[in-house]
Amino acid sequence: MALGVRVGLHCGPVIAGIHRDRQFAYDLWGETVNTASRMESHGSSGRIQLSESAALHLKRTHEIEERGRGRGEGRRPDADVLAGRAQGRSP
Repeated sequence: MALGVRVGLHCGPVIAGIHRDRQFAYDLWGETVNTASRMESHGSSGRIQLSESAALHLKRTHEIEERGRGRGEGRRPDADVLAGRAQGRSP
């Protein structure tokens, strides 16, 4: 049985905390989490979908494929795809 995984990646500030009374749960909140979720939901199986800010952080050390541009809430967000580690580049 094949398993397809979609991943969305965005960089930015988040709020983290523990909630619940009896069984504690650690969670993250904020627009960064929402953007990463939108990146994942609009992505392709087996690919890592990057926001513009994530692509900027990774472009020195990884190959990035431009996927296309969307427009804001309710539509496909700006997106690139992580293609792999760039040859001859170190972190």
